[in-house]
Amino acid sequence: MGKPKLMGIVLCGGSSKRFGEDKALAEFNGRAMIDLAIEQLRPNCDHIVLLAGRRPHRFWSRLEPHIEVSSDPGEGPAEALRYWFCEHKKRALVIAVDMPKLTASDLERYLDDAPSGCSILGDLKATLPCIVDTTILKTKAKSLKACLSEVGALRISPEAIQIDEHLLINVNRPMSQQE
Repeated sequence: MGKPKLMGIVLCGGSSKRFGEDKALAEFNGRAMIDLAIEQLRPNCDHIVLLAGRRPHRFWSRLEPHIEVSSDPGEGPAEALRYWFCEHKKRALVIAVDMPKLTASDLERYLDDAPSGCSILGDLKATLPCIVDTTILKTKAKSLKACLSEVGALRISPEAIQIDEHLLINVNRPMSQQE
């Protein structure tokens, strides 16, 4: 029957101050980054949640039967995930809205190699994508990196599962400013 699918979470509640415009709605190769993130998760997740900070209304047009929009305290990714896991108990694949080069097949390879519990795809600087569960509720740190360390999240090397590490880079400037 195959493995059960995880919940998918897109962290898209940031204020995009450095970016200069709403990063989630900014286009990358002609498509809004939020739509690319949904596309990355859809084949691997039975339900997708857009954690939208204090401005969830900007994503209401993306509502579908298996996509929900949720607000959170707007105090960063760690607090957003703790907030969400207070009500939901299903293990989740978490991605950032600003990693548009990642593909659904990259995430599938990650899921195929991921151990039970929490894990991170990437080097020592990386925090996303990651897989988390309710153990994140036991953390107190403000940063997601520190929370993942507290729960003993295992790191999976992109090279070990044949993912180009450049696909994990997030977009921090509008496309008009990219070289």
